[in-house]
Amino acid sequence: MAFPLLLAAFGLAGAFLTFAIIGIGGSLFVLRAIPETKGRSLEQVEHYFYELYDGKS
Repeated sequence: MAFPLLLAAFGLAGAFLTFAIIGIGGSLFVLRAIPETKGRSLEQVEHYFYELYDGKS
């Protein structure tokens, strides 16, 4: 839904550049903010978050 608006406002290159920037930003967020859970059980992941956020609200 946003593509036609971006296309009209910024042109084809600007629209794709906007989506590329959003994608790169999302990737950086995932790499920095989301912990790796490969090889961990659900219980281990749950315990990790309990330790990380215990007493914080």
